[in-house]
Amino acid sequence: MQIIGRIFESNETRLTVENGKITGIGGEGSGEALDFGENMILPGFIDVHTHGAMGVDTMDATDEAMQTMKKHMADHGVTAFLPTTVTMPTEALCSAIRKAKEHAKGEGAEILGVHLEGPYFSPKVAGAQNPAYLKTPDITDIDTLLHAVPGFVRIMSLAPETEGAPEAIAYLRRQGVVVAMGHTAATYETAKQAISYGVTQATHLYNCMTPLTHRAPGVVGAALESPSVYAELICDGVHVSPTAAKIAIRAKGSDKTVLISDSMRAAGMADGDYDLGGQRVIVLDGVARIEDGNLAGSTSNVLDCFRNVVKWGISFPEAVHMASTNPAAAIGAGEKGNIRVGYDADFVVLNPQLELVATIIGGKVWEQA
Repeated sequence: MQIIGRIFESNETRLTVENGKITGIGGEGSGEALDFGENMILPGFIDVHTHGAMGVDTMDATDEAMQTMKKHMADHGVTAFLPTTVTMPTEALCSAIRKAKEHAKGEGAEILGVHLEGPYFSPKVAGAQNPAYLKTPDITDIDTLLHAVPGFVRIMSLAPETEGAPEAIAYLRRQGVVVAMGHTAATYETAKQAISYGVTQATHLYNCMTPLTHRAPGVVGAALESPSVYAELICDGVHVSPTAAKIAIRAKGSDKTVLISDSMRAAGMADGDYDLGGQRVIVLDGVARIEDGNLAGSTSNVLDCFRNVVKWGISFPEAVHMASTNPAAAIGAGEKGNIRVGYDADFVVLNPQLELVATIIGGKVWEQA
């Protein structure tokens, strides 16, 4: 198959795709051709932090939930994602991991693994995580989660100041799991120690972590200062102001910033009452909050976040790296996030107005319902 259009970061206009892989860039080519004209062909977007959408949630652990999420992602230019859990009992988390694995391939966006957001968080910074199920890290408990589907947990977010966290971080890294710090009241010093133990990501930077102040740099300061740490950003215009987002991007560099949706089940739905981890969520004017007023994830998607950062003044190439290349690199998805020979043929096609023209997953055009 030939795919024709303006290829991101290339002077060529033609891609050759065979068996779901990019086999050529440029040249004349032959066979069936998809011609997108002057529209831009980008590497597919990857969302490494999304709880749900269209009325479903990762923790539902049902076929319907996974299929709905996969279709919703593809409908919005996301070609691969990590269904993300919330703080719940171990048995429920294991069920969610297993169900996600069952639907890793097939129709819609590909599931690359699971992001476990919790349950090892600080009760001081629970946010919308259910405090009833918070606990301190325990290797036996972690082992149970990792063995629900061996090798399928890609990220675990935890609070590095909790008892047992240093041992947990080191253990998770030995198991090949990316460790992120989030929902944490840690000091700058504790956060830096955690980074030395193996933390390489900050969960939704700024939100639910100690802020950067002039005498106490906090977790935000540690994340921004450390070259090895990727920073997740929810650029929905609610969780982080445009100015704060731009400051973070400039501090981290566009190669260490990852756009995420942190979407919950109300994404793509009307205002109303929903739930997250057993807690009531009220969505008003598209903003989701639990009853105490804390934000409860977003109703956005990575495509909208991408458009936002471009509107806020971030360059188009930087925004593409933050939505595609960086999330793939952050989780070690080595054949995704770039348009290169040998990489997966996952693309998002946008017109000059940044409207979605097509989502292509494994070389096949996604037909939106």
